[in-house]
Amino acid sequence: MREIQKFYIILFFLTLIISGCRQSLSPVDFINYVENENSGLKKINKTDWVKYTLQYNPPQYYLMKKILSPDIMQSITRKEFDSLVNGYSDLYFFDLKIENIENGNPLLKNRVESEYKYYERLNYFIAGAESSIFIEGGSDSIPCVLYHF
Repeated sequence: MREIQKFYIILFFLTLIISGCRQSLSPVDFINYVENENSGLKKINKTDWVKYTLQYNPPQYYLMKKILSPDIMQSITRKEFDSLVNGYSDLYFFDLKIENIENGNPLLKNRVESEYKYYERLNYFIAGAESSIFIEGGSDSIPCVLYHF
């Protein structure tokens, strides 16, 4: 009997601790968290003249930041928002930003020897880069489905 009481006391305190640890962020705090490099959802890599910034956009962030207006965000219920999130849960959203950090020139024009090379680079980013972008995890790779330049 005493062991059963100990079990329920421990179970009660574990439930109290776990429920006390759940925290909900406001939409603004969540957006700031996702965009913070320390969250692990944003990675920056620099070479001698190019800076690559890869930002993972969880479905909640994607909806708050890119789809829903602030007015809709204030009027929508949690249940409605969760339903929208479920509609995007099978997709992975990333922003990949590539910028010239060498001299302030546009990336497409930097270190280009001729006008032909410039248009070749432009054409690649307009029509060819999509086929070069994958998410890799272990031995699996997921191709890019939607690309916007």
